Amino acid sequence: MATTAEHFQAHADDHHADHDHKPAFFARWFMSTNHKDIGTLYLIFAIFAGLIGGAISGIMRLELAHPGIQYLGAVAQFLDGGKPVDMNGALHLWNVLITAHGLIMVFFLVMPAIIGGFGNWFVPIMIGAPDMAFPRMNNISFWLTVAGFCSLMISAFVPGDAGGNGAGIGWTAYAPLSTYGSNGPATDFAIFALHLAGAASIMGAINFITTIFNMRAPGMTLHRMPLFVWSVLVTAFLLLLALPVLAAAITMLITDRNWYHLLRSSGGGDTGAVPAPGVLALRPSRGLHHDPARVRDHQPGSSRPSRRSRCSASAWPMRWSRSAWSASSSGRTTCTLTGMSGTPKLYFSWRPW
Repeated sequence: MATTAEHFQAHADDHHADHDHKPAFFARWFMSTNHKDIGTLYLIFAIFAGLIGGAISGIMRLELAHPGIQYLGAVAQFLDGGKPVDMNGALHLWNVLITAHGLIMVFFLVMPAIIGGFGNWFVPIMIGAPDMAFPRMNNISFWLTVAGFCSLMISAFVPGDAGGNGAGIGWTAYAPLSTYGSNGPATDFAIFALHLAGAASIMGAINFITTIFNMRAPGMTLHRMPLFVWSVLVTAFLLLLALPVLAAAITMLITDRNWYHLLRSSGGGDTGAVPAPGVLALRPSRGLHHDPARVRDHQPGSSRPSRRSRCSASAWPMRWSRSAWSASSSGRTTCTLTGMSGTPKLYFSWRPW
């Protein structure tokens, strides 16, 4: 006959067995709110996306190894469902590969791995927090990234333009090639992929900023935080500032493609009112140059230039051209001051001298 102590011990063991359980596979990896599990998912996803982006890069390097077209025709025929393709289809595939490679490596490899993977794993541990500030937002941020990647992959198998399947708009998605230059739904899928990836990154940035500011352990001041946490915090602020601009630009792109023509002067739009969503850079001209106005401004009877001339030469060593934006890779001006009016034109035509 069991004693009273043994009886209570047996009940304690039963209750312990009832509470000592682990979540099932689906609940843990698909509905997880644990920052370590989500960080692991981000790293696995980034490795998978990096393999696909690296394979695309390998196809491009194989094609460039010898003159002529060796592999693009076969790959384009596979993407088109076995239909024979001509030279235009093969050349269009080259643009599709460049677009996919750039978007995958930036939005689905580097950002998920560095911010989503290592950030989720190490930031809460380094600041002494039990988890991220918004665990469910952390989960939906990851799955939005996966959905964006799937949308980008789908774009390779739907019509892009007359050349064949896929979005051949370049990873910067400059207009007019990304508006009426590519009429198929592939470009819409690629733009939607950018939307989802941007929304996921905005959620992640809000989560990291809130976690770092509000969930540090006692004694963990900002000056005592590790540099990795500082790097994630600064990057989160930059993402929070930059990605809404990207979202606005690609929203205008998809609006121009399907509804109102914001970027076409023929449809009533203003080509200079909206920046392209890719890398925007002012184009410098030849640096310091001879300016007759500074020569005329030279004070008579003095061997030194005037204060205005000295300030202009020292504080502004690089003269910027009046082109508002230019494509950094090809050197082609995408938007100029033509058609601008009011504040944008005043801003981009202002010169400090």
